[in-house]
Amino acid sequence: MNYQQLLALFKETHLELQQRAARSVDTSLVIRNWLFGWYIVEFEGGGAERSELYGKGLINRLSKELKTLGLKGISSTNLK
Repeated sequence: MNYQQLLALFKETHLELQQRAARSVDTSLVIRNWLFGWYIVEFEGGGAERSELYGKGLINRLSKELKTLGLKGISSTNLK
């Protein structure tokens, strides 16, 4: 193995593992988003007060408060 082959090996290893990490993150975000939707449906069906559900109030309130907690990708559009 020469130096150029060593560099190529590092590059290939890095790119492959970077792609695997990205796929893992994508899968985790899909699961997170599905769970968030399920939580909202359960909340709505579990006797939440009407004032909490009225119109888009719940989604907007959740989005605002989750952002203050530092969560990303939690716009009201994403929660819908």
